[in-house]
Amino acid sequence: NITDVREIARAARDGGASGVTATNTVSSLMHMKADGNAWPAIGGAKRTTYGGMSGSAIRPIAMKAVSSIANELDGFPIMATGGIESAETGLGFLMAGASVLQVCSAVQNQDFTVVEDYCTGLKALLYLSGAESLKDWDGQSPPIPKHQKGKPILVQGQKNLPFFGKFRDEREKLESIKLSETNLLDTENYHFASRPDTQVSNIPTVEDVIGKALPRI
Repeated sequence: NITDVREIARAARDGGASGVTATNTVSSLMHMKADGNAWPAIGGAKRTTYGGMSGSAIRPIAMKAVSSIANELDGFPIMATGGIESAETGLGFLMAGASVLQVCSAVQNQDFTVVEDYCTGLKALLYLSGAESLKDWDGQSPPIPKHQKGKPILVQGQKNLPFFGKFRDEREKLESIKLSETNLLDTENYHFASRPDTQVSNIPTVEDVIGKALPRI
């Protein structure tokens, strides 16, 4: 809710603070209905005001605040908060320069067991990052081939066959031929997902990943 969060963080450090929290809730007007009444609204007059929004909706704002402070004040402790809803998002904040993670909305939306989930998930993510064979993975998600979302990819390698007009008709014809020639019982010529070699060489610690992304921001 300020122009430059780095100025506040710098003043806190210069004033002797041991660290800062980034970020608090963001002032907002939550929702406006089609009849002109806001949500939430109070009383018969349905009056409303601005309030603090938290949770996943403010994560991009919090990520900017954390990374900008970390890049400006090297080594100054930052407690990240604002949309930490999983181990993956928590790891993202650590890589953006946070040294501590704070969770509130996720606990309210679920319960305190999310903290245990985060700890377990963070351990898993750090462990997986130590496997060379998983370097192209995104956390626990394997890499997928690039394709146009929502479009079938039965016919591949046809660069001059868009998904519209006469090209679509030709593509559908090729797809029909391919399907008619497909033996659904043939398991030898199809690739099935298999467990990759997850031999781990060096597992990073939490301290190792703090600020890892800052040079690229």
